Amino acid sequence: MENLTKKRLLVNCVILSFFSLMFFLFSGCNSAQKNQTENENLKKQTKQYMDVSALVEAGQVEDAISHIENSLSSGPDNIPLLEQLFEIYYNNNMFENAIDTANRITSLAKENTILSEYYIRKAELYRGLKNNVKALNEINRAKKINPQDKRINSILYEIYSEMGLIELANEAKSKSE
Repeated sequence: MENLTKKRLLVNCVILSFFSLMFFLFSGCNSAQKNQTENENLKKQTKQYMDVSALVEAGQVEDAISHIENSLSSGPDNIPLLEQLFEIYYNNNMFENAIDTANRITSLAKENTILSEYYIRKAELYRGLKNNVKALNEINRAKKINPQDKRINSILYEIYSEMGLIELANEAKSKSE
């Protein structure tokens, strides 16, 4: 699990750096000052991400969380930073905090892929906390966005089965295959 966490954080860092660089290169900025400011912001974000990853890798999870929270105090709508915080909470079994962070992400996100992913993640967390009603609510939010996602129907099957709703479970199962 620890290696998976390290790999996820490293992959997230590389992805963030890549997309930040791509955005910078293709943004078509006319102003040299604006380019410099954006470049400095991207460097700062990448450094923050790397600092947090290093803290987690060293087992200093609480320090990593504090670092992210401090960064979020000046930019609370930073979705990549919130996603990193979510992963730390999730991978360290801090599920209530992970749910709170996922709620922050879904309140800010505008892209359906992000919304759907975090509704699914919240549903999985609620299932782990044995709260199928909230899990069902979250997975149905994801289903409204992406009704053909087999993963969603698979989770619906599990929830309905646990709730004893066999007909609905069978319907979801047929859509998950």
